[in-house]
Order: sequence, then C-alpha cells, then structure tokens
Amino acid sequence: MNQSRLRRLAAEMIVIIILSIGAVLGGIYLSSSGKEFRKQINYREKFVSVIPCDSYELLKSPIIDNYDDITAVYIGYDSEGQPQGYIVDVNSTNEYGHQMHLLVGIDYESSAIAGLARINDSLVPAAMSDSQFAELKSSLIGKRIPVAFTGNVSEEETDTSPDIVINGLHDGIYYAQSIIKDSKGYIDFVEIEIESGRISHIRWDAFNLDPTTENRSEASLSGAYRISGLDWATQSYNVCHALIEVQNPALLNMKSDGTTAIIDGVTCDIRRFVELSEECIGYAESGYKKESYYQDMDTVLHQVLRSSAELHTNDDGFIVVSFDKNLSPFEVKTSDGVVVRYYTIRELARAFEAGNDDQDQTPDPHDQSQDIQYVSPTPVPDERTDYIDGAEDGYINTDVQSDSNLTDSVDDLPMSEIASFIDPVPGAGNASRLAVTCINTCYKFMKDYLNWLV
Repeated sequence: MNQSRLRRLAAEMIVIIILSIGAVLGGIYLSSSGKEFRKQINYREKFVSVIPCDSYELLKSPIIDNYDDITAVYIGYDSEGQPQGYIVDVNSTNEYGHQMHLLVGIDYESSAIAGLARINDSLVPAAMSDSQFAELKSSLIGKRIPVAFTGNVSEEETDTSPDIVINGLHDGIYYAQSIIKDSKGYIDFVEIEIESGRISHIRWDAFNLDPTTENRSEASLSGAYRISGLDWATQSYNVCHALIEVQNPALLNMKSDGTTAIIDGVTCDIRRFVELSEECIGYAESGYKKESYYQDMDTVLHQVLRSSAELHTNDDGFIVVSFDKNLSPFEVKTSDGVVVRYYTIRELARAFEAGNDDQDQTPDPHDQSQDIQYVSPTPVPDERTDYIDGAEDGYINTDVQSDSNLTDSVDDLPMSEIASFIDPVPGAGNASRLAVTCINTCYKFMKDYLNWLV
C-alpha cells in the first residue's frame, strides 16, 4: 500500500468520523427538540387558563425550598421571549386538615392575579363547588397581591334563615373538650349531632375535676354555680338552640369579649362554646366521630401523662382530665419561644402514632400526612363557611365604625402590605380563606425572589 492509498484511506476515515459526529449531534438535537416541544405542549395544557404564553420555563431558585407549600414556579414568555408572568404551584393546608391546591398566575408588570386554577388532587379538599370557585376566581382576578378579607355583616344580617348550611358535613356524633380547666375547675365540652348534613342536636356543658362537684348545668340549677342574668343551664340551651337555627357558629356574632348581643337571655361568655363547636364541625367535615376522639384522647394520655382514658373516665362516661400542668407537648411556639396556640387532642395523637413518642417534642405543623387540626383556647378565626374573624385574618367590619376589626397582620403579613381586599364566597368561607393563604404564600415567595421593598 503506497502513501497515496494511505492518505485516501485517512481522508475517508476523517470524513466518516465527521459524518458520524454530525449524525450523533443531529440526533441529540432532534431528540432534545422533540422533548422540549412535548414539554411545552404539556406546559400549555396546564397553564394556558392561568397565563396564556408562547412558552414556559421552570424557575430554578433555592428560595423555593424555603416554602413548603410551593411545589414549583414557572415563568411565561411571549413570542419575542419577553416575560409575561409567573405561575406558582401552591398547595396549602389549614388547621382542620383541609387542602387547597392552586395554580396562581401573577402578572409580570403589575403583580396582579392574572389567572387562577384549582387542581383537584387533594385527599381532604376544602369544600368549594365549581360555581363557588368561579365566584372566588372572579373576585380575585386583577387584584394585586397580597390579599385580605373585608366584610359587611351587620347584626340584622346575622338573623338568617336555617337554610344557611355548612356544606360537606358527615352524619354522626362529634365531640370536643377543652384541654385546660377554667378558674372554677370546669372543663367545657360540646357534642354535636349531624343528620342529613345539618346540625340537629347540640349539647354544651362542663364537668369538674372535683368528682363531688356537679356538672355546670346541674350546679347552676341547684344554685351552686351562679352568673348574671338567667341560670347558666338556660343560657347554654339558648345558645345551642340558636346554633341549630343558624347552622353556623360565626352567625352567633361573638364579640371580642366572648359575649353576644343577638341571642335573647344570654349574657355568659360563649367563647369556648364557639371554639369547641367549630372544632366539632371541622371533625364533621372529615368524619372524625366521637369514638375516634376518645381513642385519640387515650393515646395522648398514654404519651403525656403515662396514664389511660379508663383511669380518668367518670360515671357519666366523660374523660375528666386537664392538661394545664402538662401543656408543653401542646404548645406551639414562635422562634422567640412565645406560645401562640395549642395542638388539639387529635393532632397530638396523629403525631404520636407517626412515631413522635417524646412528650417534649411537638409535631411538625407542615407535615400534611398527619391530617392535623388546630385549635386554640383563646379566640381564633373561624375556619367555617361564611365567617372571617378579624383576630388574624385582616377582616374589616365596615358597618361598625366604632369597633373596627382591622388588625395588624394577615398570614403573618403586616396589614400595611395588603394591596387588595375581597369578600369570602358565601357558603365557602373556609375554602375562601385557604385560597387567600395560597395567594399570600405566593406573595411572600415573590417578595423574597424579586427582593421587593415594601
């Protein structure tokens, strides 16, 4: 083989190598182009109803890891590659274990809500029909974030008909009791019966840690327990009857001092009744019945007091126990060590069952697997249907100018930052509140990501 032949073979090999490399690169390009094309088709199907764009790109930022409720964030671009807005995939859970999974579109220029879509993949979705979500969406589109509620419920409007029913209640008997006693040693409890999705029977009473002391209703009738006005048993009956009529604890119009002016003959503090009835209704939404509550009470007693429910059960079948001297496992604290609320019996039991058997540890409120429900012994915002309390939700009572409920924060955001106000959807206040939390979570992320200065 001469040199000419060798040179020709070498040239042919080089050509073959170049063509092979070109073929591989071309294949890679075509493969990646096809993959990108299919990805964009999938993005458009998911996001076109939120923000219609020519292309979408997954945002990669370590800031997202700081937000447990945010699954992903996307940026939408027009045909010239200019950003049009952000799509935030957010899934929030409230203290009753209900979830709201939304795609929130935020306009690039105005930081207004450009679109909203609900993803129905939640195991315990907040009760909201398609028409109610459409109403909520209509009230939010075009509003700048963050958002809070404003309302105009007057005393006259609270005298509503029994047709106002909280949706999604399962039939059965539901129960809740205070985890701490009052100043006289009484532990309040509320038992609610749901029939055909409506509250049909309610009992509000209190047993005493002293086994020789009568229940509060009996003590009030015998004269051993006295309050101003009618005896406590009669006032309790009037409050329970009023709730059966309105079907919603929010419509009892409890004031900040725990009293109400809309139920004839009631002068007592109804705060614990409202809290416990709200807790029972939350249980009714998920079918967590009285027997399950008692089973969880037994679990908590074993873990906190190294005791059992049987040892604390009185002749009437109530588990008579107060945790006021053992509140550490119940306490939810800020980073500064300030107790902001207490976990419920159900919540602690779920945490213990998940393996947290150290009474000095508290469950993670962000762990959605625990099906947790929160409550506080102090006044808390109602998470049911139509009611939004000003204590934490930035509610403004526009009808009572002398008693404004404008508060300092909503979703841990100062009210000075709130850009828009909406009304909750009638019959879906709980879901409306959860949707606002989702949106305000998006705001917090955008504020961190874009370094907004407020």
